[in-house]
Amino acid sequence: MLRIIATTALAFSLLSLGSAQAEDRPTLEIVWPVAGSVIELGNDPERAIGVVIRSNFTLLPAGECDRVSQCGHVHTKIDPAA
Repeated sequence: MLRIIATTALAFSLLSLGSAQAEDRPTLEIVWPVAGSVIELGNDPERAIGVVIRSNFTLLPAGECDRVSQCGHVHTKIDPAA
């Protein structure tokens, strides 16, 4: 079964994301591709695609949050055989 990892760090760095207040529950939404879309896999060895995610907390690459309490990163796996 072919599995790929969609690299999303660039998309995260391009999004303007606001910080969540302490009482807010974290939310995460895939904005693009929209549900039901058919996306052609990339031509790179990992066959990566772009993904745009909206959240109410700061998304940074792994290990970059330091002292930011409402911060994290996302791992995305796509199984095109599903």
